[in-house]
Amino acid sequence: MANRRKFLAGIGALATGSAAAVGTGAFTSVTADRSVNVEVAGDSSALLALQDGGGPNSNDYVDTSGNTVSFDFTGTDNSGSGLNTDATTVINDLLTVVNQGTQPVDFHLTFSGNISNGTQYFTFSTDEQGGRTGLNGSGNSISIPAGQSITLDLEVNAPDFTTSGGGTITFHANA
Repeated sequence: MANRRKFLAGIGALATGSAAAVGTGAFTSVTADRSVNVEVAGDSSALLALQDGGGPNSNDYVDTSGNTVSFDFTGTDNSGSGLNTDATTVINDLLTVVNQGTQPVDFHLTFSGNISNGTQYFTFSTDEQGGRTGLNGSGNSISIPAGQSITLDLEVNAPDFTTSGGGTITFHANA
């Protein structure tokens, strides 16, 4: 009987040790190579499309001829040479933002360079959703449903904007 107990105890210890060595099948990390297909597109045909606003203001101030949209407020064809100092200038229907993706996105803009200087001189806004909505900063995001668009207006409030130069506008779309 004692040998039988030793045998059963030995089998039990072997089974317990084997289970501990094998574990539960969980893992800590995996490294695997997979193929990815990515295609880039210009601003006008990307998933978040940036297109001119379709009116005379966008014709004067928005350039969509390259792969990226650019703005130029240094002059017009009628001999104007820039925005007024110590004034508020509003330019409607500058740019259309189209969500060509498959899900809604929260959209906002940020600015850097001479167009910001610690004071927000430039304010893009839209009146597409029942009232004017400023889009500067992540706290001012607007939802753009898949397949929908918004048209952006620009307000330049420049009571002390006396420098010339440029900057960068960053468009943010988060699903």
